Amino acid sequence: MKVIERDNSVDLLKGFAIILLVASHVLQFSAQEIDICYVIPGCSGIVELWARSFNMPLFFFLSGLLIGLKSTSDTWVGTGKAIFHKMRTLLLPGVTFMLFRYMLHGVWEMEWFLKVLFLIITIFLCVRLIAQKLSLGTWWEILVHAVVFVLWLGISYIWKGEIPNHLGFHRSAVSYPYLVMGYYFTRLKAMEYMQKHHWVVSLSIFLYMGAFYLSSYVLTGRGATYLNAYIAAPSAILVCCQTANAIKDKSGRFFTALKYCGKHSLAIYLIHMYFMVYCTAAVAYINSVPASFSLLLQVVFGLVGAIPIVAICLAIEYVLAQSKALNLLCFGKK
Repeated sequence: MKVIERDNSVDLLKGFAIILLVASHVLQFSAQEIDICYVIPGCSGIVELWARSFNMPLFFFLSGLLIGLKSTSDTWVGTGKAIFHKMRTLLLPGVTFMLFRYMLHGVWEMEWFLKVLFLIITIFLCVRLIAQKLSLGTWWEILVHAVVFVLWLGISYIWKGEIPNHLGFHRSAVSYPYLVMGYYFTRLKAMEYMQKHHWVVSLSIFLYMGAFYLSSYVLTGRGATYLNAYIAAPSAILVCCQTANAIKDKSGRFFTALKYCGKHSLAIYLIHMYFMVYCTAAVAYINSVPASFSLLLQVVFGLVGAIPIVAICLAIEYVLAQSKALNLLCFGKK
């Protein structure tokens, strides 16, 4: 199968997503220190809520998109090699930082994103290979993935109390559609369709705004969770893709820095929590001002806190990468 050329939009999206993640963590953990509840009337905490509504789904989507950009193997041997590659690039860094976290804090747990991503990629590759062996068409393949998702999600709820949380089984089920969406976004040339039919982005914006408001301020429980997960998040992802595609060829330091962060997003993700800023006084002040001013201050505070943390992460990665052994153990790179 032909390899589709990767463009700058992927790195732009990854850079945007990882900076947004760090900024939202700055807001989230500072607020938790003083027990501020996010889901309250007005704009207090809305930036962190907004980031959480699509940030991690965007990472899963991009992982599927990158799989779609690569040539795919139609043999079990080739699929096994792809899974082994993901063991090196995801699980090995996860285990390394899990040991580091245990030595520092006594917490014996891998970063949830890495194990969930590895699990859904493994399941996806196996399901896709079986579908290829059966010579199913693209839409039948998508239907097979939909069946797998429904069964997986159902099992995760039925056996929720019996499956250990640290395995990430339920989170994997919830996240599986995003990876599938990313893969077929490439294979079906969805971006070309969106460029010709602008109503798709307009509809996505409308759906996101409605779903975000309802899931954040009106609904509770599973209704809010699923509305955000399967209406708000996919809609936001489509808007992000269209925006990134429009600016992918822009030059300048800002765009160069964003692409660089995207290419090193794994290192930032793994390291940033060790340098998290807990500025409770700032968050307490943000929570006390009028809603419109609070919204602006949240954005400023999140970015001001995130930028130096990202810079530290990149500097540490650069130092560790000078050793081939540490580069492999910490970041899965040869």
